[in-house]
Amino acid sequence: MKETLGKSMGVGRPRLAPAVCREKVRRAGFREPLTKQTYERDPLLGFIIYLIIIGIIAGYLARLLVPGRDDIGFARTVVLGIVGSFIGGFLGYLIFGEDFGEGGLQASGIIGSLIGAIIALLIYRAMNGAGTPKGPSRR
Repeated sequence: MKETLGKSMGVGRPRLAPAVCREKVRRAGFREPLTKQTYERDPLLGFIIYLIIIGIIAGYLARLLVPGRDDIGFARTVVLGIVGSFIGGFLGYLIFGEDFGEGGLQASGIIGSLIGAIIALLIYRAMNGAGTPKGPSRR
């Protein structure tokens, strides 16, 4: 690869190719700003951000819709929403049978994530006994 593109508009100093400039900036220890091109080059970063946002929304909506008190914090609520997203994606795969190329373990949209988060919250409560009154039972 040539390092220069040629003389720039009559000035005696040659221009550097964009890839060479990026490499020199990277070697100097500077990071590139997050741009649309960064997300296109690294789709995993966009997927992780998507999972966190969907996890926050679905986790809090599931806790809002299912009656009872849950003593879980912000991080567990996000994890609840992320797990719910995968449960919703799996249920969507089982029910509709689409996206066979992606397989059964996949994230879903907000509705599937909400349904999956409600299921995950009910399973969590059943395993931990959360959401039930503690104290002597009255019969």
